[in-house]
Amino acid sequence: MAGACADLMWRTLQTQHLEVPSIQAWVAVPSSTRALKRRGFNPAIELASKLSSYSRLPLVRTALCINESFAVAEQKQASRERRRQQALGRYEAGVALKGQWVGLVDDVMTTGSTLNACSQALLSGGAKGVIAVVFARTPRSLAQF
Repeated sequence: MAGACADLMWRTLQTQHLEVPSIQAWVAVPSSTRALKRRGFNPAIELASKLSSYSRLPLVRTALCINESFAVAEQKQASRERRRQQALGRYEAGVALKGQWVGLVDDVMTTGSTLNACSQALLSGGAKGVIAVVFARTPRSLAQF
């Protein structure tokens, strides 16, 4: 389904008249080793790969990594504060994207904690700015738990 989802994302990006700088590279939110073993793939990478193809911009797979020493509980039932705490310091910049505007891709945004932590890591690693792009957003009423 990544192709169909990325197709919708790309069409939406093309029709939005946002006053934001142009993205110069795509980066996907990384999955933990545990999540990769459970699913067999990283949904964000699948989406970012298609967006990279459509836009003819690079997908930089090594721009973000997870500090696996952080023990993280399953996020599905975690509170907003717990999600924020779990995301702090969990993501680290890998390959520097100095001076570039980065399109950060994730499949679903619930509280924004992961996107915020990943953005901070990319900015600390030298990115000029980060534009988050997600396929879906959990309704605010459900994200407030």
